[in-house]
Amino acid sequence: MLGCAGGDLVIGLSYTGHSYSNPAPTTKYNFIFSPLITGKRRLIRTVDTSYFGNKTLVERTDFTYTDTGELDISTTTSSDGKITQTDYDYAYDLSNTRLLNKGMTGVPLSIEVNSGDVIANTPISHIETKYDNLENFLPSSILSASLSGSNMETEVTYNKYDSKGNLLQYTKKDGIPVALIWGYGSTKPIAKIENVTYDQAMSLIGSGDIVTKSDQDINIATQNTFIDALDLFRKSNTRLMITTYTYDPLIGVTSITPPFRHQRSLPV
Repeated sequence: MLGCAGGDLVIGLSYTGHSYSNPAPTTKYNFIFSPLITGKRRLIRTVDTSYFGNKTLVERTDFTYTDTGELDISTTTSSDGKITQTDYDYAYDLSNTRLLNKGMTGVPLSIEVNSGDVIANTPISHIETKYDNLENFLPSSILSASLSGSNMETEVTYNKYDSKGNLLQYTKKDGIPVALIWGYGSTKPIAKIENVTYDQAMSLIGSGDIVTKSDQDINIATQNTFIDALDLFRKSNTRLMITTYTYDPLIGVTSITPPFRHQRSLPV
């Protein structure tokens, strides 16, 4: 580091983490050198203390990270000494070249939880997120292992997305498809229809109208028009399990209407 104050040189200062100011500045010049600290600050431990009368319970969670900064392992130790360890694996851990080439290195693909009294060696859960659809880089399915076995089972399959990455259809573990209709300029789901595909959902009476009315929802009057369109959509397709949603800007969901029930407004 090199600086000057009224012609005096300051040479060879080592970085100490503190700002440096020439101790004898002239009235004309006063150079101040401040360190520039870069990098990430990562949480390494949390301690949660709960009080129950005269009894105190302390739960400590320690975090370790990979060389590239992703969360690697979190270890939670309870007051009675029980240890729960969660292990995160990423594309480079699983040699997923496709995701690595896309730069998707910070997305956990596998999350495994183990527990034990001294060593966390008893499996609790294991979840894997697959990206097997070669047409995009969005999740294609989620697998999980039961507590009693190591065989992975498909919990949900993501069948279809739109060009913006919105999920249009998924299939549950029991094989039942669920369609999602998006509105408000394709930014929010306005209807969930069970036991139909997305193409079938968009062919239902009133499906196009609720999308149009949601796009036009800008005030109380247009919102009421949109709600009327949703009511008509449900009444026109009474044989189906339909859940509908309305929203307000900067607020979020303002109402949810589950199947076969009246509209439930949410406090805002």
